[in-house]
Amino acid sequence: MAIRLGGSCLNSAPSVDLPPIREDEPMARHASWRAGGRTRYYSEAHSAIQALALAAWAMERNLPLLWVGRGTNLLVRDAGYPGLLVSHRAQAWRLEDHGDSALLHVEAGSPMAGLARRITRMGWAGLVWAEGLPGSVGGAVVGNAGCYGGDVATSLVSAELLLGGQVVTWPVERFGFGYRMSVLKRGGEAERRGGEASERGEEGESGRGGDVDSGSGEEAESGGAEAHPASRIPH
Repeated sequence: MAIRLGGSCLNSAPSVDLPPIREDEPMARHASWRAGGRTRYYSEAHSAIQALALAAWAMERNLPLLWVGRGTNLLVRDAGYPGLLVSHRAQAWRLEDHGDSALLHVEAGSPMAGLARRITRMGWAGLVWAEGLPGSVGGAVVGNAGCYGGDVATSLVSAELLLGGQVVTWPVERFGFGYRMSVLKRGGEAERRGGEASERGEEGESGRGGDVDSGSGEEAESGGAEAHPASRIPH
């Protein structure tokens, strides 16, 4: 069954068991640098529904909320973080094959490099540039990650964000992408206490996003993205 989140409100999110929330958690355990301060609360979201539930939990307690990927290049200050820090681990994806083109739906926690390699092995050329890119999809959207002549801005179609308690969909034009920059990273119209959520449908081919342990140090409001893997690789 496909879960439709667009337009939903945190206060009306379906009831779900919260994932474990740990207090006074050393972030050195979760950062690639193996260093950093503590966070007052820490949890991991492995699905869109868990992400919504954690965001609601933080809002009910008026806690600051920070979303990260898998800890690559993440360093928490020695003074620590005073709210709830959530590592977004949801990494489901599905591919709509339209013959000579395709549309990829992917959750924010998917490791970018592993996903790109998987899509390339399937014969699609659009994410070849990202095969060595560290970090997760959510962080890549926030920072317009790129290398080898490609970047998120040239591949993204739209992404789902959680802003002001509402899940909204932004087209690529709304992000104001520049070199390693977006309105999310600049803190423009995006609410910095926002969360992230995404959607997974059962139609099409689905799988897990890769074989690398990578993430993003950015505060990622994006939770799900649609991208064009472009044309098939010629044989």
